Amino acid sequence: MERDEIIRIFLQFNYNIGAETLEYIKNQNISEKELKALLKSQTLIEPVISVNILKEGIRGKSAKKLGTPSASEVENRVHIREKSPLQETVRKPVEKLQYSIDLDIPYKLSQEPKITVFRNLFLDRYQSLSRILLENLEPETTVLKYNLQLEEIPHQRAGILIGMIHDTQVLHTNRFVIQLEDHLSGHLTKCVIVKESPSFPEYRRILRDSVIGVSGVLPKNFHEGHLTAFWGKDIIRPSFRAHHFAISEPSTKVLCLSDIHIGSKRFSNRLFSRLVAYLNEKVNIPDFPFSAEKISSIIIAGDLVEGTGVVTKEDSKLSIDSFEVQYEQLTKLLNEIPERITIFTIPGEHDASQLAIPQPAIDKKIGKSLYSLPNVKNHGNPLRLTINGMKFLIFHAQSCENSFHRLLKIEQTSLINGFKELLEYRHLSPEYGSFAAYAPYSKDYLVINEMPDVLVTGHFHQAGKEIYKGVRIATCGTFKNPHKTTEKTYALTSVGVFPVIDTGTGEITMIDLKQIP
Repeated sequence: MERDEIIRIFLQFNYNIGAETLEYIKNQNISEKELKALLKSQTLIEPVISVNILKEGIRGKSAKKLGTPSASEVENRVHIREKSPLQETVRKPVEKLQYSIDLDIPYKLSQEPKITVFRNLFLDRYQSLSRILLENLEPETTVLKYNLQLEEIPHQRAGILIGMIHDTQVLHTNRFVIQLEDHLSGHLTKCVIVKESPSFPEYRRILRDSVIGVSGVLPKNFHEGHLTAFWGKDIIRPSFRAHHFAISEPSTKVLCLSDIHIGSKRFSNRLFSRLVAYLNEKVNIPDFPFSAEKISSIIIAGDLVEGTGVVTKEDSKLSIDSFEVQYEQLTKLLNEIPERITIFTIPGEHDASQLAIPQPAIDKKIGKSLYSLPNVKNHGNPLRLTINGMKFLIFHAQSCENSFHRLLKIEQTSLINGFKELLEYRHLSPEYGSFAAYAPYSKDYLVINEMPDVLVTGHFHQAGKEIYKGVRIATCGTFKNPHKTTEKTYALTSVGVFPVIDTGTGEITMIDLKQIP
């Protein structure tokens, strides 16, 4: 076996290997099967396997298990630990985190005129989502053009029209109109959907500036030329087929945090201290299925600090009124988290980044102290990240507020259902001019070109989890206590509740920091 393969096998079983042991295995031509069987069947107190321990296990000359010390050896080791505080706890090493950044937001905005930039942005969206929609259609589907010649009209006068939603209008109570725009030609077509259509109830869930398909038939009086009207039957969103999560090894746990809001008087320092104690294995959570040593990374999905001037009426409720000092305090708190844990951050609307979305990483001058921590990796919003084979899409979701308010108020449904809608539209924030403005990038970084294994979101301070068509949706709670005067908000806020995701199985476990003694 090669050197890298031997190391990988040892890490797989949570053991370290010394140079001498590595050389011994290579020289003795121990097979991969023998080595795995040996490591799998043994328990080890010390995290590093020496040559002597390995020889003992291979030859079977001792009745004890590989690495199991005698009573006198245990006594000697305890004696050593008493001498050195660094050896108080013998831990198995955590496997090195394997991660890659698949999509990040650049700092540099487009230098083209704004009209050109935004035209290119919407054109990129139209082309990307049209391609996705076409890929999900049945091969025999007839796709109609907006400008049809006589010979191009299908025999059945039926097909599907693909376009971006320019506007919608409800006509009385028996029909509604979707005005579709072809961004390549600029043509507009009114798709009329009658009450008898199975898609009629969909009008409440239509999000402007989305790309959809509408199946239907041509008007009887249409012969050729520009298609101004279309009798619609079904609304088809880009959507996705059932997503299959591939179980990966090695498995690790990812803790998803959000909305810390350092600098607010309502920030719960007590809960954050409990988290730090748990991650340092000073305390345990009663009946929790795993210990903190299993957690190798943390995702923070925005609003790390409270900021200043974000909400004017909130400034009087700041405990720290300086952006820089807020990040300095955050840095002190994150520094108490074990360095073995890698922390990935994205900004929210309260952070030191542009308010328009997508957002680049936290400003390096204002958040200078945060960049000094070696285990903290700061990125943009949204972020595509792969950890040990599991694909994460991380989005703060501040721009969803207006759309979700309308969708959820109408349907009296849960927050997660709002994110299901976005997955169906294959876009994180389709409506232009909603809660957050678009930043002038020529590329639409909010299009969901590839379905993630997990969608992680923040902003709403509501913790939840669900699997939708194979995609895990994990929404994060907050460290900021709500206003008790607003009963509805107070009841929905999840203070100290966050999802923990297993990259090997895809299982999501909710951790409640209030349960830590």
